[in-house]
Amino acid sequence: MSIFRTRSPQRDRDTDKRRLVRLTTLLRTLLGEMTAERAGFEARLRKTEEEAAFSMLAFEDGEGGRISARVDELTATIVAASNRLKSLQDQIAFASRLLDEAIAFGEASAPHRQETINRVLFRDPHRTL
Repeated sequence: MSIFRTRSPQRDRDTDKRRLVRLTTLLRTLLGEMTAERAGFEARLRKTEEEAAFSMLAFEDGEGGRISARVDELTATIVAASNRLKSLQDQIAFASRLLDEAIAFGEASAPHRQETINRVLFRDPHRTL
């Protein structure tokens, strides 16, 4: 007959702490990546919208077919970029909710761990997640 042996409670707590820190660190990294991508898209979208506005002015001033094709191309680019921005915003909101859930889970499951998690993440035991 075998006896099921468990690890020490301290080892389990340490494992849980490391796992929570890894999870929150990953989520923060992903949020940073998504936010940076969104900022880049927003900047390029503004430039494209400005170019489209100037192209429309040129078209209205009688520059014709070449400008019309460019306006169509810019319009398609603006639509695609707007769709991507919406997707990124949805991803950011989702990852933010996951981060909030992970933090709340860590706090609810072991409130005494908060100081350790803060020390590991921020090198400051008094700062909150």
